[in-house]
Amino acid sequence: MTSQPPTPSSETVLKVLVFTDIVGSTDMKQRLGDAAGAAAIAEHDAFFRTTLHHFNGHEEVHTGDGFFATFDRPSEAAKFAVAFQLGLSTLDLPEPMETRIGIHMGEIVQVTGETREGPQTKLSGLAVDIASRVMRMAQGKQILLTRGVFDASRQLDHDRINDLNLLWLAHGAYFLKGIDERV
Repeated sequence: MTSQPPTPSSETVLKVLVFTDIVGSTDMKQRLGDAAGAAAIAEHDAFFRTTLHHFNGHEEVHTGDGFFATFDRPSEAAKFAVAFQLGLSTLDLPEPMETRIGIHMGEIVQVTGETREGPQTKLSGLAVDIASRVMRMAQGKQILLTRGVFDASRQLDHDRINDLNLLWLAHGAYFLKGIDERV
């Protein structure tokens, strides 16, 4: 008699999704060499995780030169993104490092299943794809938000971050690869 693996469970949840990427990380590793490049990325990763924890975010996936993270509230995600971008420039790195950040809010499917290492949760859905594509549109040192996050986070004008006066600029709706409607 063989035992069946447990059936994964799933639920739909509303999350704020954040994708980050180090701009030019491959070129940086070529310039610095593997060891120094890896050390610079490790410093980036440690700062990312510290900042993420401070703003109540949850790391979902480390991509090697970026992250996929989730938040419960748009304002937490926006505050995190600003603090991370500002703080990154203060790190003692061998050369300046730029990241790009994309933030989207939407319903996702959260699937939990058993693996050899124990329970594992995977997030999927169109909202994840949109957040990733928004990040890919961003330039270095830029944070792009979809309209729902933009509207929900605008109160940050009154919640100054590091004594900055934030500039909110609506770029309008864009078509993203594989997405039928403008975002």
